Amino acid sequence: MAIDPDCLRDLKRVADSTTLRCDTTAIAAQKYRLFVHNGRIDADRYFSFLTDFSALLDHPPRLPRPFLETDMKL
Repeated sequence: MAIDPDCLRDLKRVADSTTLRCDTTAIAAQKYRLFVHNGRIDADRYFSFLTDFSALLDHPPRLPRPFLETDMKL
């Protein structure tokens, strides 16, 4: 499916807009990073969130099982 040339021209004009760039920069600066602690991703916070979210959805916890692959293809 081809994009209409008028639509493509409008998209390019908006993409080059400095207002759009300033707005997205401001939004990114205000973004709360839930799993980041001291500038690094905290795996404990992430797994705690996943566990609590699964409990909220009433999913039973999965038991860890070994990864066994008999037919490895690259």
